[in-house]
Amino acid sequence: MELVNKIKKILFNPIGFYDSLKSEKGFKTVFTYFVITSFFGIVLSLIVNFIWPEVSVYFLKKILGDFAAGEADQSSGALVTLGFWAVSLLVSFLWAGLLHGWILIFGGKENYEKSYQLYIYAKTPQFILGWIPLFGLFAWIYYVVLLIIGTQRVHGISQKKAILMYVIPFGVIVLLSVIGLIFIMTLFSNNPELFTSIAKQ
Repeated sequence: MELVNKIKKILFNPIGFYDSLKSEKGFKTVFTYFVITSFFGIVLSLIVNFIWPEVSVYFLKKILGDFAAGEADQSSGALVTLGFWAVSLLVSFLWAGLLHGWILIFGGKENYEKSYQLYIYAKTPQFILGWIPLFGLFAWIYYVVLLIIGTQRVHGISQKKAILMYVIPFGVIVLLSVIGLIFIMTLFSNNPELFTSIAKQ
């Protein structure tokens, strides 16, 4: 019940949750939360994979993160998926470290421990909702929103700065993706035989 209440507070009262986070000490509580909620998402994603395999890859990537994005595909069995999940538990400390460094550049006031808590709790929408078809994008957007709110409340960074420090990198990624897509479309349109040769492989 305590876990459910925490999830509700993160999703529906993030400001109050992050304000109360100052009293949480250490990594045990947040890591236990991460293990349980991410495992919940993985199990339900595997169920989706069984029922609706066409969309399973997308949701597994959202839950496992970028580390496994290049590996998860429809041929991945339950053991492989659980293996990536186990690895993602360890990799979370690396991603949180990168986030902490980024926050410090913008004047963050707390230590790595708080940045790890911020990172994991912000991913709650992806753990709880990311497995639901068509909810992946919403879960990712809300993850960014929670990062912004948490950065304000935990690290004492202004709202404007917190928004810019996440929105600008996102904008750069989107821009590079669009440029890459245009390049690929142009390449194939000018060289149709290239598409044919790739399709045959």
